[in-house]
Amino acid sequence: QVFNITNEWQYYELLQESNFTDPNCWIMVKFASAGEITIDDMEFADVDLTKLAEGKVNRLGNLVKNSTYEMGSIGWGCYVRGTDYFHEDEIKKEQNYAFTSDAAYDGKLGLRVTIPEFGIGYVSSHYIALIPTREYTISCWARADRDNVKMELGVAGGAFSQGKTVVQTVNLN
Repeated sequence: QVFNITNEWQYYELLQESNFTDPNCWIMVKFASAGEITIDDMEFADVDLTKLAEGKVNRLGNLVKNSTYEMGSIGWGCYVRGTDYFHEDEIKKEQNYAFTSDAAYDGKLGLRVTIPEFGIGYVSSHYIALIPTREYTISCWARADRDNVKMELGVAGGAFSQGKTVVQTVNLN
């Protein structure tokens, strides 16, 4: 699911159902717009949707370790490259992402990713084991250095049907 991130902190959430057990799934966040993006409080939660008609989603627990990035890169992989795949080493990857206090929505640290012009970036979690036919939400707080920066939020590993947006944004004002 692709979201348009703005320059204000907003909450993004996606609902997906697991098709089968896959112990090799992980959260994948993809950025394909140049700019600086900050994300925090990443959550991948097993959910109970029995009260969805009432507008309530009961989260049964976050399955992501270090979801608030308070321990830096532990449990996370970050990859940024330019469009020239064969010369990707020219991009100093450690200069394109940082776990830093100025990127935190809540707590001490958040993740800031800087995507070069015509570049692309990925952030992925550790492996997460899933239960078949269960619903999960993937959510995070995000902002960008300008409006309409594209962020794709989802799960890699092939265990999910097409995601449905539960809540795209929550205005904080």
